[in-house]
Amino acid sequence: MAVRAVSSQGLERIAAFEGFRAHATALPDGRHTIGFGHVASARAGAVISRVDALLLLRHDLQPIEMALRGHVRAPLTQGQFDALASFAFNIGLDAFLASDVLRLVNAGEPIAAALAMSDWRAAQVHGRLMTVDALVRRRVAEMDLFLTPPADAMHPAAPTPMLRPQRAPAGAASPSCVDGTEAAAPPPGEPPPSEADRTVETEPSPPPLRSIDQTMAAIRARLQDVGVRPLAAAPPPRVAEPSPPPAGPADAAASPGAARSAATSAAPPEPRAPGPA
Repeated sequence: MAVRAVSSQGLERIAAFEGFRAHATALPDGRHTIGFGHVASARAGAVISRVDALLLLRHDLQPIEMALRGHVRAPLTQGQFDALASFAFNIGLDAFLASDVLRLVNAGEPIAAALAMSDWRAAQVHGRLMTVDALVRRRVAEMDLFLTPPADAMHPAAPTPMLRPQRAPAGAASPSCVDGTEAAAPPPGEPPPSEADRTVETEPSPPPLRSIDQTMAAIRARLQDVGVRPLAAAPPPRVAEPSPPPAGPADAAASPGAARSAATSAAPPEPRAPGPA
């Protein structure tokens, strides 16, 4: 069965990459972001819970999922789908559709496609294009997820005495290889699909969102329509009632009955006379 959506584990991974913001944060271009990288309906002063932020992230990933279903022609594992969704969400959908990553995936070169992700590790910082450590770590994690076989598949090994690593020439393209065996070439007479051959599924786009409240209402209505039970917020923690302080001398004097009761309960039991042997 073809993978068609980001898994719950993939959603949590993307959320961890984005980081959670309970309060709307201003961006340099005047917009705001809130939750896990949500921008469309974020406004100054808005506040959101983590549960609602995850629903917003799921909503924001819908255009990414549609693009992967429509533009990726190669079969994908769940890990590969999640990795590409995280990558596309981070660099932007237009940039992903024009990237070497998508081209190489469709050309049947998964290793080259994963390596091409590492090109997207720089960002503008104070007006300068700089390599960002967080982006380097995110690209490495996405590459690892993309190349990791499913749990029920054999994990290829690379024994050092048999495959001694060498430094690849800069910019050189080498054929993909798995466990010392070259990857299978595409069938003869079947070139990789071109952009004109790709078909995009005509799925309805998510409606534009104008506020956090409207966003959450639209998402919950959509989940109810498809029979998915929305996540419930965690109940507030129970606060234990404080135990009364032990009675002091003044309290004992004020309550003689309580003092006698305490003395009786504190007195050791009287010994019983031994019975006949």
